[in-house]
Amino acid sequence: MRRLLILGILTLLISNSLLGKKIQAYNLKLLSVELNDNESGGFDNKLTELNLINPYYYDDIVSVAWSLEPTHLKMDLMNKSNKNLKLIWDELTYICTDNISQRMIHTGRMVVDLEEEQLPTTVVKNSMISDCIVPIKNLKWRANPVSGSWAFDYLFCKEESVDGTEIRVLLPIEIDSKRYEYLFHFKVEKNAQKLRVENTQLSLKKFKNL
Repeated sequence: MRRLLILGILTLLISNSLLGKKIQAYNLKLLSVELNDNESGGFDNKLTELNLINPYYYDDIVSVAWSLEPTHLKMDLMNKSNKNLKLIWDELTYICTDNISQRMIHTGRMVVDLEEEQLPTTVVKNSMISDCIVPIKNLKWRANPVSGSWAFDYLFCKEESVDGTEIRVLLPIEIDSKRYEYLFHFKVEKNAQKLRVENTQLSLKKFKNL
């Protein structure tokens, strides 16, 4: 009997390890977008195969698709204009559920010093960029006996009540030295399901596809 119990526990542990841990899922619903303090463009809140909401924004200059993952926001930005644009990473800002502005980093760069300037990225006309962005407070250095590594905390803690709250993201770009500041207003809604997560190559966590 004891052997069967131990075998059952081991099977469960191995199964969880292979399939991935399940966590509470949240929807990210786009409410509005301001461009230089004026409401602008159109948007849609699309439902994915995982039954999650992925917001999509569009205007004459850019289109931006968002997805909320356990540790980060994924952003796909398309430059729809006929001119190259610069994405000003160093001024990208996350306003969390308690209205505190936080610096963000994008994971398309090597993380060495969190205070180091993030150089702009040029997005050529009629091309796109895909990247993941993380509030700087969610990036932690985990030491080990040999050296250490960066690790990403979950965007929302288990104890944190975020259902129905709002977050914002300030996304600044430049075209021909003219500045465009997009302020995205999102509502966080608790999804009716828990989903399995898996690690990416950058040690981020994303929801596992069905």
